[in-house]
Amino acid sequence: MVIDKIDLAIIRHLEKTGLWFNTLPEQLKLPLDSIRARIKKLESEQVILRYQPTIFIPPFLGGEWVWGCVLINGDEREKIIKTICQKIPFISEIWFCTNIPSNLGHNFSIIFYSKDFDSEVKFIKETVGVSYFSAYRIANYSYPLTRIFSSEEKQLLKIFWTNPLADVEQIAEVCQKNPMWVKSKLEKLIWSPQNLDGVIIVLPEIDYKRITNFAHCHFLLSANQLSGQELVSEDKSNLLKELKTYGFDVIFDGRLVLNKYLQIETDIWGFNDLIGKKIFLENYQGLKIHGIIIAEEMRVVSDWGKKLIEN
Repeated sequence: MVIDKIDLAIIRHLEKTGLWFNTLPEQLKLPLDSIRARIKKLESEQVILRYQPTIFIPPFLGGEWVWGCVLINGDEREKIIKTICQKIPFISEIWFCTNIPSNLGHNFSIIFYSKDFDSEVKFIKETVGVSYFSAYRIANYSYPLTRIFSSEEKQLLKIFWTNPLADVEQIAEVCQKNPMWVKSKLEKLIWSPQNLDGVIIVLPEIDYKRITNFAHCHFLLSANQLSGQELVSEDKSNLLKELKTYGFDVIFDGRLVLNKYLQIETDIWGFNDLIGKKIFLENYQGLKIHGIIIAEEMRVVSDWGKKLIEN
């Protein structure tokens, strides 16, 4: 499928905030009918594979939480993922990547909630088959109390979990409630950047391999006679500013891959754009490209959420 920048904005909005149509027109500044039509096309072309509800666990269970990410390289990805999922209880997303060359950087990443981040990171790092590993704390959350739901809210959560694509009227019919009541309750229960106390999110599973004119890439860089750390610290403001102007962003707080390579990300719109950005990097102060990591697929993990909702 060929996409444009509006399609990409919709995909990224769905990845960040989930599928809840009340927020889409406001955030994207597009008519709802136009957004729905574009989403339908993304679904029909299997760029959006399916939708999966998941739980924003910190307010649901309460307590101190870390939302973290681990970057991993391993030849048997599915086997490693199965082992990790059996041990780590609150994994929310798995991202698959292609890395060139295959021994440099990560070929998948796992995003998860944790009450014991250091111990769980240690387990993942020591999992058989992991050849490269790096861990990051994305955010910290503190909720003193476990969220208490009324019986009606519990019923509504169960209905919404099993019918995440239903609109307010359809949900109201199933639970035999007034649509305005359902809308008001869902606005409190569904997580969004405007409702950080929400507990449920509907995320899309995305297959980026279906897109023929776009790729999201990470470049692994060094500079002539400079280490990756020196590349970040020496002339930092000018380097980062110029990279950003050309569509690159330094990620993961400038932490280095294998203690050597600076990792920057960018969107690539076709072959010519890839060549142009490659030339820019190689001509900028002796930068050298050692590897490229390309996003393949985003998968949502939600089995544990179903058990919480049903209890």
